[in-house]
Amino acid sequence: MNKGDNSNELTTVTKNKRNWLKNLLLIAAVLIMVVVLINSMVTARTPALLVSNETGETSFLPPACGGCSGNEAGTALDPLQQQALAYYSDQFGEQATEAVVEDYGCHQEILIFKDGVPLRRLAYNNGVFSDLGPLTDNQGN
Repeated sequence: MNKGDNSNELTTVTKNKRNWLKNLLLIAAVLIMVVVLINSMVTARTPALLVSNETGETSFLPPACGGCSGNEAGTALDPLQQQALAYYSDQFGEQATEAVVEDYGCHQEILIFKDGVPLRRLAYNNGVFSDLGPLTDNQGN
């Protein structure tokens, strides 16, 4: 009778170890997927450049994940920023002074400012601009 009990105990211990290992691997896989998802979301939502149209100088907005990337200070306006400022001027009849481009991967959004005051949010996708509406201070800053 003891031999049978030992055999059952060993089988139970082996099954418990397998279940524990499966659970550990499942948790590790879920954690890796969560980290990859969060990283892709942060990267996609990192703001690009704040450029002044009057001086032609570039300064960087602090990205959500830290650090900076992009053009060096003092370079000319990005072509998309130039096009967005021209589009805004054509559509709304006034000259804006700044454009901030946010790259979302599938499209870009451009925040339009005049003398630091947020005006509008534009979308750019497949060569076409569209108006996403006016900006308020909490959206633009």
